[in-house]
Amino acid sequence: MAYSFQATWVRYKHAAGPYTAFFFTTLVLSVIISGIIGGVFSALSGALVALLTSVFAQMLGVGWAHFARAHYHGQDGTFDYFFRGFTQNARQVVAFGLLVGALSYGISSLMPAAFFDVLAQADGETAPQTAEEFFMWVDDLTAVFNAHRSKFAAIGALSLVLNWLTLFAPYR
Repeated sequence: MAYSFQATWVRYKHAAGPYTAFFFTTLVLSVIISGIIGGVFSALSGALVALLTSVFAQMLGVGWAHFARAHYHGQDGTFDYFFRGFTQNARQVVAFGLLVGALSYGISSLMPAAFFDVLAQADGETAPQTAEEFFMWVDDLTAVFNAHRSKFAAIGALSLVLNWLTLFAPYR
């Protein structure tokens, strides 16, 4: 594991500009796309939002993999490598993104309803206004977590397995 971090740091150090630029580009695009998808499709279902967001994330992930592979082989990857997920094997990446989105949505549906009830308390007019209210909200959230600890552990394990199995699956 230590070698992984060291190798990653060496790669980043030799191409910090493109990696950093694409990180911030990904961050900005993710916020914009999530806002657009969430706003436009909010009247539909959370499943559709999850599917569209997953497809977008998979396409960006494939771009990251293309850039990292070029860099690993000593090629000078350019910024456009990051967007190859939108052009190379796009049909497979979209299909895979839909599959991952459906599985992720299915896993998230296992979350206890009480969790979402407590999260909703922190939104809008009912949001904690003082430190005391905030800590009371954290206590409520902790109580829900403790009451459903095994369910959260199962969801975390399923999510971890899904992420490991799908890390580079759509990449070619």
